[in-house]
Amino acid sequence: MGSDTASLAPVSPTASVDRAVIEKKHISLDAVNFPAIGAFRYHSREKGSGDSRRFFKIVSTLQDSYRPVSRYLNDVLKMPQEDTPNPFEKLFFGKIAWDGYSFQLNQEISLLISFSEGCWEGSCEELAIFVSSADPEECIRDFQEEFYVLWEEYANEDDENLTADAMELKYKILGLIKGVEFAGENQ
Repeated sequence: MGSDTASLAPVSPTASVDRAVIEKKHISLDAVNFPAIGAFRYHSREKGSGDSRRFFKIVSTLQDSYRPVSRYLNDVLKMPQEDTPNPFEKLFFGKIAWDGYSFQLNQEISLLISFSEGCWEGSCEELAIFVSSADPEECIRDFQEEFYVLWEEYANEDDENLTADAMELKYKILGLIKGVEFAGENQ
Protein backbone atom coordinates (compact mmCIF):
# COMPACT_ATOMS: atom_id res chain seq x y z
CA MET A 1 0.00 0.00 0.00
CA GLY A 2 1.40 3.41 -1.02
CA SER A 3 1.77 6.52 1.07
CA ASP A 4 -0.76 9.31 0.60
CA THR A 5 1.52 11.91 2.20
CA ALA A 6 3.22 12.66 -1.12
CA SER A 7 0.06 14.39 -2.31
CA LEU A 8 -0.10 16.77 0.68
CA ALA A 9 1.05 20.32 0.06
CA PRO A 10 3.54 21.81 2.50
CA VAL A 11 1.73 23.72 5.23
CA SER A 12 2.91 27.01 6.62
CA PRO A 13 1.87 28.19 10.10
CA THR A 14 0.46 31.30 8.44
CA ALA A 15 -1.03 29.62 5.36
CA SER A 16 -4.62 30.13 6.47
CA VAL A 17 -4.08 33.69 7.69
CA ASP A 18 -4.93 36.58 5.42
CA ARG A 19 -1.90 38.61 4.23
CA ALA A 20 -3.47 41.86 5.54
CA VAL A 21 -3.71 40.34 9.04
CA ILE A 22 -0.05 39.30 8.93
CA GLU A 23 1.02 42.77 7.78
CA LYS A 24 -1.03 44.37 10.57
CA LYS A 25 0.65 42.13 13.15
CA HIS A 26 4.03 42.96 11.62
CA ILE A 27 3.36 46.68 12.14
CA SER A 28 2.37 45.93 15.75
CA LEU A 29 5.64 44.06 16.24
CA ASP A 30 7.61 47.11 15.12
CA ALA A 31 5.63 49.28 17.55
CA VAL A 32 6.60 47.09 20.53
CA ASN A 33 9.86 48.97 20.48
CA PHE A 34 8.54 52.40 21.44
CA PRO A 35 6.53 51.63 24.63
CA ALA A 36 9.40 49.50 25.96
CA ILE A 37 11.88 52.30 25.40
CA GLY A 38 9.58 54.83 27.05
CA ALA A 39 9.11 52.63 30.10
CA PHE A 40 12.82 52.04 30.53
CA ARG A 41 13.67 55.71 29.94
CA TYR A 42 11.15 56.75 32.62
CA HIS A 43 12.41 54.17 35.11
CA SER A 44 16.05 55.11 34.54
CA ARG A 45 15.37 58.67 35.72
CA GLU A 46 13.67 57.72 38.99
CA LYS A 47 15.63 58.57 42.11
CA GLY A 48 17.59 55.58 43.32
CA SER A 49 17.08 53.58 40.14
CA GLY A 50 20.79 52.99 39.68
CA ASP A 51 22.93 53.32 36.60
CA SER A 52 20.79 54.43 33.63
CA ARG A 53 23.26 52.83 31.20
CA ARG A 54 22.05 49.43 32.41
CA PHE A 55 18.52 50.24 31.22
CA PHE A 56 19.68 51.31 27.78
CA LYS A 57 21.53 48.02 27.41
CA ILE A 58 18.25 46.25 28.23
CA VAL A 59 16.41 48.38 25.66
CA SER A 60 19.07 47.59 23.07
CA THR A 61 18.67 43.88 23.81
CA LEU A 62 14.89 44.12 23.44
CA GLN A 63 15.27 45.84 20.07
CA ASP A 64 17.72 43.21 18.87
CA SER A 65 15.44 40.37 19.93
CA TYR A 66 12.61 41.30 17.58
CA ARG A 67 14.72 42.31 14.55
CA PRO A 68 15.22 38.77 13.16
CA VAL A 69 11.45 38.19 13.26
CA SER A 70 10.85 41.52 11.53
CA ARG A 71 13.39 40.69 8.80
CA TYR A 72 11.82 37.25 8.32
CA LEU A 73 8.35 38.76 7.91
CA ASN A 74 9.69 41.28 5.39
CA ASP A 75 11.23 38.45 3.38
CA VAL A 76 8.19 36.16 3.56
CA LEU A 77 5.71 38.91 2.70
CA LYS A 78 8.01 40.45 0.08
CA MET A 79 7.29 43.80 1.68
CA PRO A 80 9.14 46.71 0.11
CA GLN A 81 11.66 48.40 2.34
CA GLU A 82 10.98 52.04 3.11
CA ASP A 83 13.15 54.64 1.46
CA THR A 84 15.03 56.29 4.27
CA PRO A 85 17.66 58.97 4.46
CA ASN A 86 21.31 58.05 4.79
CA PRO A 87 21.13 55.35 7.47
CA PHE A 88 24.32 56.47 9.23
CA GLU A 89 25.34 59.96 10.19
CA LYS A 90 28.03 60.97 12.66
CA LEU A 91 27.43 64.25 14.50
CA PHE A 92 30.04 66.08 16.55
CA PHE A 93 29.34 68.16 19.64
CA GLY A 94 31.66 70.80 21.09
CA LYS A 95 28.88 72.09 23.31
CA ILE A 96 25.87 70.36 24.85
CA ALA A 97 22.83 72.15 26.25
CA TRP A 98 20.02 70.76 28.37
CA ASP A 99 17.58 72.02 31.02
CA GLY A 100 19.19 75.46 31.27
CA TYR A 101 22.71 74.05 31.50
CA SER A 102 25.32 74.58 28.82
CA PHE A 103 28.40 72.35 28.80
CA GLN A 104 31.44 73.63 26.91
CA LEU A 105 33.62 70.64 26.00
CA ASN A 106 37.42 70.37 25.82
CA GLN A 107 37.09 68.17 22.76
CA GLU A 108 34.26 67.18 20.49
CA ILE A 109 32.35 64.00 21.17
CA SER A 110 30.49 62.12 18.48
CA LEU A 111 27.02 60.65 18.20
CA LEU A 112 26.43 58.06 15.51
CA ILE A 113 22.82 58.20 14.32
CA SER A 114 21.45 55.29 12.33
CA PHE A 115 18.09 54.16 11.00
CA SER A 116 17.24 50.52 11.57
CA GLU A 117 13.97 48.61 11.44
CA GLY A 118 11.85 51.77 11.41
CA CYS A 119 13.59 53.36 14.37
CA TRP A 120 16.31 56.00 14.76
CA GLU A 121 19.14 55.07 17.11
CA GLY A 122 21.96 57.17 18.47
CA SER A 123 25.11 55.90 20.11
CA CYS A 124 28.07 57.53 21.77
CA GLU A 125 30.36 54.59 22.53
CA GLU A 126 32.83 56.79 24.40
CA LEU A 127 30.27 57.57 27.13
CA ALA A 128 28.12 54.43 26.72
CA ILE A 129 25.09 56.53 25.80
CA PHE A 130 22.52 54.75 23.63
CA VAL A 131 19.21 56.33 22.65
CA SER A 132 16.37 55.34 20.38
CA SER A 133 13.50 57.42 19.05
CA ALA A 134 11.02 58.06 16.27
CA ASP A 135 13.13 60.71 14.51
CA PRO A 136 16.78 61.86 14.35
CA GLU A 137 16.09 65.22 16.03
CA GLU A 138 14.65 63.41 19.03
CA CYS A 139 17.79 61.22 19.12
CA ILE A 140 19.88 64.38 19.41
CA ARG A 141 17.68 65.77 22.20
CA ASP A 142 17.74 62.42 24.02
CA PHE A 143 21.54 62.29 23.73
CA GLN A 144 21.87 65.78 25.23
CA GLU A 145 19.49 64.83 28.03
CA GLU A 146 21.43 61.63 28.76
CA PHE A 147 24.71 63.57 28.87
CA TYR A 148 23.11 65.93 31.39
CA VAL A 149 21.73 63.01 33.46
CA LEU A 150 25.16 61.34 33.57
CA TRP A 151 26.78 64.62 34.62
CA GLU A 152 24.12 65.23 37.26
CA GLU A 153 24.37 61.68 38.65
CA TYR A 154 28.16 61.28 38.68
CA ALA A 155 29.98 64.64 38.60
CA ASN A 156 29.53 65.55 42.27
CA GLU A 157 29.16 62.04 43.67
CA ASP A 158 31.84 60.86 46.10
CA ASP A 159 34.11 58.21 44.59
CA GLU A 160 33.47 55.79 47.46
CA ASN A 161 29.78 55.71 46.48
CA LEU A 162 30.57 54.69 42.88
CA THR A 163 31.48 51.40 41.28
CA ALA A 164 34.75 51.20 39.34
CA ASP A 165 32.88 51.60 36.02
CA ALA A 166 30.86 54.54 37.34
CA MET A 167 34.04 56.21 38.62
CA GLU A 168 35.69 55.74 35.22
CA LEU A 169 32.65 57.32 33.55
CA LYS A 170 32.64 60.17 36.08
CA TYR A 171 36.22 61.14 35.27
CA LYS A 172 35.65 60.70 31.55
CA ILE A 173 32.75 63.18 31.73
CA LEU A 174 34.64 65.60 33.98
CA GLY A 175 37.64 65.42 31.65
CA LEU A 176 35.45 66.35 28.68
CA ILE A 177 33.89 69.42 30.30
CA LYS A 178 35.74 72.72 30.03
CA GLY A 179 32.99 74.72 31.73
CA VAL A 180 29.34 74.65 32.77
CA GLU A 181 26.94 77.58 32.63
CA PHE A 182 23.47 77.77 34.09
CA ALA A 183 21.17 80.69 33.25
CA GLY A 184 24.21 82.77 32.31
CA GLU A 185 26.20 82.00 35.47
CA ASN A 186 29.40 79.93 35.47
CA GLN A 187 29.55 76.97 37.82
